[in-house]
Amino acid sequence: MSAKFRVSPAAQKDYRVLGGERPSGASAAARAALEKAHSARPAAAIHVTPRSDGWAVKKAGGQRASTVQRTKAKAMKVGRAQAGTQGVRLVEHGKSGKITANTRPSPARK
Repeated sequence: MSAKFRVSPAAQKDYRVLGGERPSGASAAARAALEKAHSARPAAAIHVTPRSDGWAVKKAGGQRASTVQRTKAKAMKVGRAQAGTQGVRLVEHGKSGKITANTRPSPARK
């Protein structure tokens, strides 16, 4: 095994889910560890979508918008700043809700 893929014995015990003989509960423990790891990852994108009261800036997979702006230009400015800070994509939607642009903004300068 190369140094790049070295895993501690404790981790090997917890993640030994592939193979013929699994200890009881190993798949559930591995699934829980995987869900925890996925929840710590940043959102894959920031979306700017139309609403009846303006334009919403929302993280992909989120339930609530981080902000709602009156104009699309203001919402895009806020979304671009958030996407640049988080290092994720910015997805722009048109009035109909269809995606019109999918970009990766440059990181925010400090």
